[in-house]
Amino acid sequence: MTQMNKPLRYLYPVIFLIASAIGTTMLMSPVYAEGLGADYMSLGIMGALHAGGYTVMTIITGLLMDRYEKIR
Repeated sequence: MTQMNKPLRYLYPVIFLIASAIGTTMLMSPVYAEGLGADYMSLGIMGALHAGGYTVMTIITGLLMDRYEKIR
């Protein structure tokens, strides 16, 4: 393993744990909201806002990645 890849060995598990926590939160938030008394319309709006935000951030991230070169 090269010297540059050594820090990545520790970074990948952290990224995995953070992504797992975010995914679990997104799966459980409708259950939590329903427990607080949210109706199906509110749950649909929550899902639509999540999908819209994800779409917008994917486009912005793609544009930024195209603009700036990869550092080697």
